[in-house]
Amino acid sequence: MILLQDVSKVYANGIYALRDINLEIARQEFVFLVGVSGAGKSTLIRLLIREELPSTGDIMVAGHNVLRLSKRHLHLYRRKVSMIFQDFRLLPNKTVTENVAMALRVANRSRNDIEKLVPETLALVGLTPFADTFPLTLSGGEQQRVAIARAVVRKPEVLIADEPTGNLDPVTSAEIVDLLVRINDLGTTVIMATHDKEMVNRARRRVVELVRGKIVRDEARGTYQYGRS
Repeated sequence: MILLQDVSKVYANGIYALRDINLEIARQEFVFLVGVSGAGKSTLIRLLIREELPSTGDIMVAGHNVLRLSKRHLHLYRRKVSMIFQDFRLLPNKTVTENVAMALRVANRSRNDIEKLVPETLALVGLTPFADTFPLTLSGGEQQRVAIARAVVRKPEVLIADEPTGNLDPVTSAEIVDLLVRINDLGTTVIMATHDKEMVNRARRRVVELVRGKIVRDEARGTYQYGRS
């Protein structure tokens, strides 16, 4: 599903954000990316969603060579790889339904598809009662559920979450991680970058730890740290 071979990223100032990354993630895995700020997690995510290109190495995701994507194929690729952000990035003047439907409209999905998929996805994330509500009236956890619904309504093969619980309290964070686990159990590969030690220790999924741009630990059913992160 995802394969990085000898991937490095060095910026113009000579600083390495990533160095010699070799990583393979199978279909339907759930992987936590952990490490202190500056460890390279966000850079790795930007490479996976093709916001940046590596300085060296190869990246394959969902059957695509990420380095060789044309503009047209990049559009198709981003239908297979969805992203969830810490700050939600919802449209405040549109309802929950409209925010989620927007992901299908930009993909030119039919009206029938929208009318079928949006209610199904709102039910999945527990937001059916809030379908006609505007985001700013929702709690932080509810807004993150809207963002998750928008990301998964197109049924992507890969879901990448960048600190999705960073602005949430512990109880709500646990609910969000449980939701991501449920989405993973339905067949979606999930990669979650996080500083949330309690959630990682609770979930006990695969943990990949980065330190100064290098993978120092790759552990099945791992915990957050061994005193490094």
